[in-house]
Amino acid sequence: MTCIISDQHTLWLEQGKTLTHLNQYEEALASFERSLQLDPRNFITWVWRAGVLTHLDNYSEALASLNRALELCPNVVGEDSEYDKQSIILFRGIVLQELGCHQEAYASYNRALQLERAERRSLWQQLTSAFAQFALF
Repeated sequence: MTCIISDQHTLWLEQGKTLTHLNQYEEALASFERSLQLDPRNFITWVWRAGVLTHLDNYSEALASLNRALELCPNVVGEDSEYDKQSIILFRGIVLQELGCHQEAYASYNRALQLERAERRSLWQQLTSAFAQFALF
């Protein structure tokens, strides 16, 4: 039963993406809603829902969707993932800016930049550690 629900969730998500690309935002939103009924913890669907809501000029609801996506997004996502925390936070900043919440938007942009710097530091530490091990041989 879980596999069937997962497949249905994916079908609704993909249909919503297709409808979004066709600029059929109301229909896309309905697809994302169906997808979320089946898998309310899928952060990717919440991000797509937010995108459609921005096209419909519903920025407050888009912000709520992005906040939910951030709650659900793991700290580390696979390389094949469409979104990560940094991209969601950047999107959140854009939505906040559209809502006229400029200080909060700035805070989101700054947080995304901090995540990028932390990611680069972590990568640099991994590289130097690997190099140190290589130098020992």
